[in-house]
Amino acid sequence: MKTRRAVAASTTGAARVKRGRKTTDATGPISASTTVSNEERHQLISRAAYLRAEQRNFAPGCELEDWLIAEAEIDSLTGNA
Repeated sequence: MKTRRAVAASTTGAARVKRGRKTTDATGPISASTTVSNEERHQLISRAAYLRAEQRNFAPGCELEDWLIAEAEIDSLTGNA
């Protein structure tokens, strides 16, 4: 049985790896064996897009770009690219 892990990209390029209730920092890409449910993937993309918007002080007009970049980052980290 595979361990379920969730990865949240941060604006610094580091990743957070969630294993059960314990969350640790990771500095590189997660192995291709990382499994993320559709719900977890959506939550991770949402958080990464929020962090991108926050970094640009929530200036309007870039929401779609924030989402698409966050989606690519999460898919890259989880091996779903």
